[in-house]
Amino acid sequence: MRFREQRGILDDSMKTLVELKDRNALVEHCKKIYQRAHLGDGTLDPERLKVKLYNNGRPDDRIGWEKVYIVVEADEKGNTVGIPYGFTDCPADA
Repeated sequence: MRFREQRGILDDSMKTLVELKDRNALVEHCKKIYQRAHLGDGTLDPERLKVKLYNNGRPDDRIGWEKVYIVVEADEKGNTVGIPYGFTDCPADA
């Protein structure tokens, strides 16, 4: 899967683009983002990391992604907590 971090400008976001093997790799990558952003130890409960369909499933023609999924942390009720980690081009169910 392709993953890009949330940034204010798309060009800046695309500079962070990485290829990740699976959901476990996504979780590990997001832990690094968390640690960098919060100066914490990178603790992130994998169960709280959610990958949700973004923009009503419309393609992002700017970057050629057929569908875009937003990567967020959610509370016990499924409500988004904080800012998005970024975006993927697949649901990361694997």
